[in-house]
Amino acid sequence: IKTTPIAEYTSLIGSGELYQSDRYARVKERHETHKSSVNAIKRMLSDRGVKYRCVERAALKAESVEGCDLVIALGGDGTTLIAAHEVRSTDVPILGINTDPATPSDLAKLYLTNVCLDERRSTGHLCAANRFNAEQVLDSALRGETKPARLTRIRTTINGRELEPALNDVLIAHPSPAAVSRYSLKLPAK
Repeated sequence: IKTTPIAEYTSLIGSGELYQSDRYARVKERHETHKSSVNAIKRMLSDRGVKYRCVERAALKAESVEGCDLVIALGGDGTTLIAAHEVRSTDVPILGINTDPATPSDLAKLYLTNVCLDERRSTGHLCAANRFNAEQVLDSALRGETKPARLTRIRTTINGRELEPALNDVLIAHPSPAAVSRYSLKLPAK
C-alpha cells in the first residue's frame, strides 16, 4: 500500500500558513482519495472471504509476499514497480490498482496547458485497474478469468556483478553527479 505524504505535511505546522496553502489542500485530497480506495478494496476482499494482509510500501520486503497467491499493489505505477521488485516468484501475479488515477481532464491540462496540476496523480500504465473499475477487475482475477500478462525484465550486469532484474528501467550513474560516467552496452546476439 502506497504511503501518502500527508503525515510529512501535517508535521510542518510552522506558522500555520501551511494549512491554508493550495499545495496542502491537494495533498490532503489525494490522501483521502487513496485511503478511501484502499478501504473499499479491503472491504471487497473481506466480503469475498479472501484472506489478506496489508504491508505499507516502505516496509515491503521479499519475505512480505512469500506464500502469497496474488499480490495486489494499491497506489500507482511506483507501488506496482516496487511490488514487482520484491516478488521473486514468476508464479505469483501482481495486480496493480491505481487508487487515485489522473482523469482525462487532468491529463489534458498537464500535456496541453501550463496550468498547475497535482503532480502526485498518475495514469497507472502498469496497473490493471483503477479505483473506478477495481471491483470488476478484482472479481475477474479472483475467479481466474483474467490471464496475467508476462512482462520481460531487464537483466543488468555491471563489472561482472548481476543486479536484480528490473521491470521498467535501470539507472546507471557515477557516485558523483558532476563526474563523467562511461559505460558500454552489449546486447545478446540472436
